[in-house]
Amino acid sequence: MKKILSLALILSALTGNAQSEFTFGTSTQRGLNLKVGERAYLGLTYQHAETVLGNNAKAEESTSDVKTVITPDGANAITMKHNNGIHFYTKTSTSSTTILNTTTYERMRINDNGVFAQQITVQAQTSWPDYVFESNYAMPTLQEIEDFIRTNKHLPGVPSSSEVSVSGINLGKMDAVLLEKIEQLTLLLIEQDKKLRELMRENDTLKNRLDKLEDNQHGQN
Repeated sequence: MKKILSLALILSALTGNAQSEFTFGTSTQRGLNLKVGERAYLGLTYQHAETVLGNNAKAEESTSDVKTVITPDGANAITMKHNNGIHFYTKTSTSSTTILNTTTYERMRINDNGVFAQQITVQAQTSWPDYVFESNYAMPTLQEIEDFIRTNKHLPGVPSSSEVSVSGINLGKMDAVLLEKIEQLTLLLIEQDKKLRELMRENDTLKNRLDKLEDNQHGQN
């Protein structure tokens, strides 16, 4: 207990803010919240073993649940839950105090199953492959792609499975690479469609000639 009180005093001294406070909760809300300054909280709960790092957010624990509480002017919180991973919450201004004990305000979580998020924006650090549609772009032929695949067992410009197993992938760069392949495939399909339509026109011309020849032969007979 003395160590926790000492931590509160140290944080208060570091911030130079007299608003620092230290609360233990009640018999049914066991834990503590350490507030430093106007908005920063460190919350620790007892029964459910949860830690909350919050801006305008603190921990409350009842006998059945842990609640991350935010003030009416909005908040951000990171909660670390026993056997339930790390959770990231954000909430903009609201008209009243809000409980962050649902996934409504959860933006990301990390647990044994991986990383989960509602939305991720990747700031690409490589050029976006619109250059594929430039007139001077050197489009690989299907034969060149086939030869490369036969030799390397993966698409040109795409990392091999051995490279990925060692280095992983850069999401922004990989998205650009995959888009480049989609754009190449689109152009190849357009080109193949043009050739197919030309062959169909030639076939129609030959069919018409054949029909005329057959009609002439029937007329002569």
